[in-house]
Amino acid sequence: MAGVFKNFSCMKNLGYEHVIIRAYHSYGAIDLDAPDNILQSNKAGLSTDVYMFPCRGKNATTQVN
Repeated sequence: MAGVFKNFSCMKNLGYEHVIIRAYHSYGAIDLDAPDNILQSNKAGLSTDVYMFPCRGKNATTQVN
C-alpha cells in the first residue's frame, strides 16, 4: 500500500492534479485494485475519476451496475 500512495504523492508533487483509474477490465471483471487506488489518490490530494472498459460479451446494464 505504501508504494501506491508514494506513487500518487509523487504525481501530485510533479504538478499533476487529476488521475483517471481503471475500474473494470475489458474481459468483464471488476478491477480489484480500483478502490484502493481511488482512496490513495484522494489521500494524495488528486482529483479522481474512473473508467471502465466495456466487455462485448456481457450485458451493458449488468456491467454498469
